[in-house]
Amino acid sequence: MGQMMGTIKSYFKKNGLFFGFTGTPLFDENKIKGKVNEKSEVINTTEKLFGPMLHQYTIDEAIADKNVLGFHVDYINTGEFKSYEDLREQLAEKIKEEHPEMNDREIERQVQEMSEADLEKQAKKRELFKYQDETHIPRVVEEVLSNWESQSQDREFNAILTVAYKNRVIAYYNEFKKQLKDRGEKLNVAMTFSFGNENDPTPLDPKIVKGMFKDYAAFTGIEFIAGDKKHGEDAYFEDVVERATRGGSGRNPKNIDLVIVADQLLTGYDSKRLNTLYVDRSLELQGLIQAYSRTNRVFGSNKEFGTIINFQYPRITEEIVDQALKLYGSGGKSSKAIVDTYETAVKKLAIKATEMIPTLPDPTEWQTIEHDEKKKRSLYTCF
Repeated sequence: MGQMMGTIKSYFKKNGLFFGFTGTPLFDENKIKGKVNEKSEVINTTEKLFGPMLHQYTIDEAIADKNVLGFHVDYINTGEFKSYEDLREQLAEKIKEEHPEMNDREIERQVQEMSEADLEKQAKKRELFKYQDETHIPRVVEEVLSNWESQSQDREFNAILTVAYKNRVIAYYNEFKKQLKDRGEKLNVAMTFSFGNENDPTPLDPKIVKGMFKDYAAFTGIEFIAGDKKHGEDAYFEDVVERATRGGSGRNPKNIDLVIVADQLLTGYDSKRLNTLYVDRSLELQGLIQAYSRTNRVFGSNKEFGTIINFQYPRITEEIVDQALKLYGSGGKSSKAIVDTYETAVKKLAIKATEMIPTLPDPTEWQTIEHDEKKKRSLYTCF
């Protein structure tokens, strides 16, 4: 990190005054490799690069000020394991095989004491369940399509699906095409990734690019030419980025409903009409916060929060989200960045209503407290 900053500092030497602004500063917890400067110091945090922090403005504060929205985060088990109880039984059997010297009661106690996150970690370590693309990808696509109309609010909003690796972007794209055809439905799906540069020199099969451009032209009316400098891959990417800011096809049939990406659009991309991020990969700390924040731009009463839907390791992922919020927000599950689930919100509303009712049992008799400041204050406080 900090190669450009190091060059700038070297040029201005002692006469420069530097202020660093970042949404996701790097701390020791980020475990960045960093770079060694001329004094043989490892520069691997924002503070080491720029100096002491002058001021911080956390996600929670931004939400409280209504500058951004909170996140509604879901964790989906796509069927790789039946239930946590079933996983406990499988793990107990595996431990019994590994440690024949342990008695059943001891193994049972050890397994039952595990949290669901620890259970997933131990099961993952022993490969008791895996995410096999051949079965996992179709399940994820089915889940997304089955809830598309409600999640996108009848295609007013659109979404990003992020997955690891270029080949999985293509696999997901093809699966969406297949299932949409089987359903007899239409959804404007685009994909984008590195087409081959110094960071990713592997070139794409020209047939894939041509097919992608043909599909894109079918709903946009714009034809791109593979390999063409002016009307090729770069122009296609620019159009996807701009067109995705317009919302879903419910607003205009030429709009994009879903963009499938590996790493692109996860940082620095702003679209108020994007309300959902589907995640089928590992994201951590600054990468997680940056990616989630694509969804939380304020946009009218119809967008209450940004929705994040995770499709791998539900409890492990929830733990990772908590860690990121502790570092960048006000801490874990107590953070304002995560909105309550529907069930929790209903329970809280019921409690508040119960507290408020005694302050004015019959609302039609509001005149009775009109000039009683103490009673009015009591009602306002509960309300």
